[in-house]
Amino acid sequence: MHESVVQKWSMRVAVTLTLFFLGTGIAFIIDSVLKDYGIDDITFSAVGAFGAIMALVGLCITRQSPLLGGTLAVIGPIPMSLIAWWSIFMPVLALLLAVFGFIRAQRLAKQQEPSVEFTSVRNTATLN
Repeated sequence: MHESVVQKWSMRVAVTLTLFFLGTGIAFIIDSVLKDYGIDDITFSAVGAFGAIMALVGLCITRQSPLLGGTLAVIGPIPMSLIAWWSIFMPVLALLLAVFGFIRAQRLAKQQEPSVEFTSVRNTATLN
């Protein structure tokens, strides 16, 4: 039971942090457009929002592919934390998202390890 509670909460925290990163990226884009900062700031903000989308996709596919999903969840928040490097808040949230995304992927990878079953009298093994 403890495993499922940790797994559910790690997913909830990771998705919440990812949605926060996505909202921050969209807010940066809107701010850059409204204040006419230029194409460079808009591009950086779009890359940050894309990283948040990448992390969200990674969290969504961890059940099918824990290695790819965990990698995307860890790499996704990096652009936004680099954009907001001046704030300690964003890099710490990126680190938390990476940790919770990694925990989720690691637990799902352990659940999906192939097991060997003997299915006939001839002792032929099949992988699940």
